[in-house]
Amino acid sequence: MSPVASGMETLRGWGMVCHARSRVYRPRSDEEVVEALAHVRSAGLTVAHRGSGLSYGDAALNQGGAVILSEGLDRIVELDAEEGWIRVQAGVTVETLWKAVLPHGWWPPVVPGTMKVTIGGAVAMNIHGKNQFVKGSIGEHVTGLSVVRSDGSLERLGVDRERGAVRAVVGAQGLNGTITEVTLRLQKVHSGYLDVLSWSTPSLRATLDVLEERAPSSDYAVAWIDCFPSGRGAGRGLLHFAHYLPPDHPRAGRAMEVVDQQLPGSILGLLPRSQAWRALRPFTNDPGMRLVNLGRVVSGRPRHGRSYAQTHAAFHFLLDYVPGWQRVYRPHGLVQYQLFVPREAARDAFGEALRLQRVTGVRSYLGVVKRHRPDDFAASYSPDGFSLALDFPVRPGRLAALRRLCRSYDDLLRDVGGALYAAKDAVGVGRLPLDRDPLFSSNLVRRWEAGCREEA
Repeated sequence: MSPVASGMETLRGWGMVCHARSRVYRPRSDEEVVEALAHVRSAGLTVAHRGSGLSYGDAALNQGGAVILSEGLDRIVELDAEEGWIRVQAGVTVETLWKAVLPHGWWPPVVPGTMKVTIGGAVAMNIHGKNQFVKGSIGEHVTGLSVVRSDGSLERLGVDRERGAVRAVVGAQGLNGTITEVTLRLQKVHSGYLDVLSWSTPSLRATLDVLEERAPSSDYAVAWIDCFPSGRGAGRGLLHFAHYLPPDHPRAGRAMEVVDQQLPGSILGLLPRSQAWRALRPFTNDPGMRLVNLGRVVSGRPRHGRSYAQTHAAFHFLLDYVPGWQRVYRPHGLVQYQLFVPREAARDAFGEALRLQRVTGVRSYLGVVKRHRPDDFAASYSPDGFSLALDFPVRPGRLAALRRLCRSYDDLLRDVGGALYAAKDAVGVGRLPLDRDPLFSSNLVRRWEAGCREEA
């Protein structure tokens, strides 16, 4: 047994639906990654990669194979606070990164909805944030990578010399090597606050129209939609547009310390955040979530067209407001299906996606829409268009209906030339448009191949 291996463990996807038993390795250096891969090869196993384990589905699982956890690769190697770049090991989290750079006037160029994601995982999945339409995905800001290949060779890649090699690794889910270090360009900020505009819309078409109109002039944009109504109210939403503050703003220089960015310890000053998920449990059913969504629509209307100041952490990390909120979906968990579609097809495609929910009787409890721009990475999933992320509870009596709905979404994406997002997906059948090393594993590839066999 390798000294960095901890034996067989059962690992789970964040959505609690998927789990797998694998041989787990916890390296703390490049040398130990090389050692782990050598041990995997000698054992005749395939290997997958796992950071914080926050992928909703099976992206960080490898049943019967091996998994390399990056939790021990957690050092900030170098920070240039003058030029605005940072080099970190793959297991450093977004939280560790922003806390290190914000006091120097910088912010990570792209962040997800939780600060617990590792940078290695973010690059391997090429994550996007609420600014993908202007800044692209995180891969756009990677200037260097250290990667251990399947033969144990360590390569240090820079975009100036090995741009193609870098772009073959970004978003490839670790299929082209194990990422051990990442160098990122940072975003200059002059304040710990953002200027946020709230907007309310009555329908899906209005949501997409406003998002398309206002996103280009914003630094961040995101829309929440209500998936429960039928007819004209379907897809009604609340949108938020955020802007960086200029250096001459009255709030410039404020809230730049970590303590200023801390999320509140309680909800409404009463309920501890750590227990907030328990308060949501009684509403985790169709009538309850219909009521919650309606409440959000009603409460958002008075703020329509109004701006307010909000810290970076409060605006970006909504999933951290209620720690462990996925537990409201116990005991069976949740899955997410995120559709990426071209701009010209979005209105009809998303309208059809909501209609199919009504037909199957399977409703999404949370719907989020973002505007996107295309990229040229080998494993690109982002078009010039929109994405719609849909969270579905898993219920024993609705499994067949949920499967039919997801297969209908697969067909819908094929019809419009869309794509799905492997970082969150657990049910869709998509294809990674890249060659892969057979040592490295991907559940998306396995599901694609199984789907092809079923069709044959």
